[in-house]
Amino acid sequence: MFNAKESKTALSESTGTNQIMAGTTITGDVVCDGNIRIDGILNGNLVAKGKVVIGPNGVIEGELNCQNADISGTVKAKV
Repeated sequence: MFNAKESKTALSESTGTNQIMAGTTITGDVVCDGNIRIDGILNGNLVAKGKVVIGPNGVIEGELNCQNADISGTVKAKV
């Protein structure tokens, strides 16, 4: 159905924002090459090359390292 070239191109052209939705809890570190929105809970470190948006109910407990951030929720972290 897809050859290797088509699959690789489709993945590299993906420009969406990663999301941790409300009702989701992640325990562990997250590394993101782009932007990410947190509406759930992240118990761990987050490294993002792009923008981090923490929604009103979003929580990060750990270190946050990113290009820039828009924080409406709770950050219990070293930023």
